[in-house]
Amino acid sequence: MCINPRQFLRFIISGCINTGSTWLLYIALCEIVHYQIAWFFAYAFGIVIAYCINITYVFHGKSNIKKVVHYPFIYLIQYFLSTLLVFLFVRIKGIPNEIIPGIVAVILVPISFIMNRFVLGDKQKNEV
Repeated sequence: MCINPRQFLRFIISGCINTGSTWLLYIALCEIVHYQIAWFFAYAFGIVIAYCINITYVFHGKSNIKKVVHYPFIYLIQYFLSTLLVFLFVRIKGIPNEIIPGIVAVILVPISFIMNRFVLGDKQKNEV
């Protein structure tokens, strides 16, 4: 499975756009609701935005119900992987908390890209 560098760059750009828009929504929602409610809605919004951007801009795929249903599982898998990595790096390796998010991101972004491509991409295009 080969990673298309242009597609991966678009994935990084879409992730930055999604992170920024989710962050702004969270800040705005915190003005009117409890921070945990704001986080829930901002996070859910981020999944929807990621789906829309990734299927159209990154992978140029066609949406269908199967992709919509499978897509949130990418986030569930990422959550469990990141939680495991944080535990391993803090408890076992003794890495300082301040740098762990960066390390986890470096590890998970390529994995996330592959999962996104698997769920959202056109099978024929993915093999090229």
